[in-house]
Amino acid sequence: MKKQLLFTAVFLGIMTFSSFGQQILNGGFETWHTQGQGEDPDN
Repeated sequence: MKKQLLFTAVFLGIMTFSSFGQQILNGGFETWHTQGQGEDPDN
């Protein structure tokens, strides 16, 4: 039972931190343009 609870807590912690990494906003630092199927920074 303790192993299952620990696994669940670790899994939820990893999912929480991985979702924060995908939501970091650029804040106007760079602008990007689409070229083909990828993106490249302007200037």
